[in-house]
Amino acid sequence: MNTGSNGEAVATAALVKLEGFGESAVVRGADGPKFYRLGSGRFGGYFKLETLTERHNYERRMIAAETAGAVMLRWAGKPDDGVPLEAVAVADLSKLSKFLGKSPYFQEVETAVAKLASFMDTWPRLVWVIDQWKKRGTARGFTPTDVKDIVDAVRVLEAVQPLPELDLAVRRISVSLFQDSKRIEALAAALDLLTAEEPRSPARSMEEVLNELGLIRFPQPLLIAGPGQLKLKGAQNSVPVLDPFIGISPDALEALTDPGRYLLTVENLTPFNELARGRAGRLEGTVIYVAGMPAPSLLRALGAAYRSLAPGVSCYHWGDLDLGGFRIAARIAAAGPPAGLKLWRMAPSELGLAPGRKVMNKSEIDEINRISQRHGFGVTIGDAQEAIEQESQDVLQP
Repeated sequence: MNTGSNGEAVATAALVKLEGFGESAVVRGADGPKFYRLGSGRFGGYFKLETLTERHNYERRMIAAETAGAVMLRWAGKPDDGVPLEAVAVADLSKLSKFLGKSPYFQEVETAVAKLASFMDTWPRLVWVIDQWKKRGTARGFTPTDVKDIVDAVRVLEAVQPLPELDLAVRRISVSLFQDSKRIEALAAALDLLTAEEPRSPARSMEEVLNELGLIRFPQPLLIAGPGQLKLKGAQNSVPVLDPFIGISPDALEALTDPGRYLLTVENLTPFNELARGRAGRLEGTVIYVAGMPAPSLLRALGAAYRSLAPGVSCYHWGDLDLGGFRIAARIAAAGPPAGLKLWRMAPSELGLAPGRKVMNKSEIDEINRISQRHGFGVTIGDAQEAIEQESQDVLQP
């Protein structure tokens, strides 16, 4: 059995640990080398080696690193007298990383910072990203070696920023920017990082992120059910909402009149169809399908509908009882319901024994409660609440 190889492995592990400490010192701006005693807890492996052969192999590995200019060694006396190693310090971090066959982390950070520098003023979230990297952390899982994804995500944001109210075909934009039709979809996590309300907010789905940016796979028609009358662009007369529903281009809607006693937006297609086809009785108000996270053109149409409502018409939103559902409600609330947006069947107390999909984690529940408080929804979610989808709920009108 070759026990000596264990000494070399223990020495390599110590050098890797030393490299980490050295990189942290560079980030902190520490002056001068710091020696670490080999008998301490972090570097105690040297004195735990059981045979002289193992210890000699440990020392040989350290001496090789010293010869390469990577470390400085301190002995308990003259090395030739057979005395043990006492302490080790970084001599040159770049040489130590090269000795270990690695790229120095601080150099990776510097390279990433240089690539992001021109975007810092426009996209302040990048300051937080770089700060995480300098602390040897990750930014929502992204490391300095992922800087290309961050740069490409910024390119996407700069392409769509001048067009905030348009729906853009995501794959056409992707080809025009990257000559790859699916590149933008692969950047969803990076786009989420740069556009999330808070840097540590729970991650959004790809659909949520892209829809908010107006990047869509297929244009969604605006589906409307109920008793309303539609004022459409270019039309002299109002158009009645047909039974069971009517579909129009979102850009065509200029006003909604005679909507009944409420205007209800609905997140998912199945509940919209059930309401439109009378499962909850004849509609006493107008129901609009928002296709999940509404795209900019649909939000513009909702804004037009809200501005044309007569006083006394209540505005509701019905979606899943989960974080995505509340984020959708928040986006709709920003479209300007005249007396504010009320949630319909999105409080646990309203859902009785409806089966849940999963138990939400603390960060999801905290984010839901924060959204609810900010928008005055009046819903508070307690610990261990299950996420409940619309399709598992009874279909009722407000």
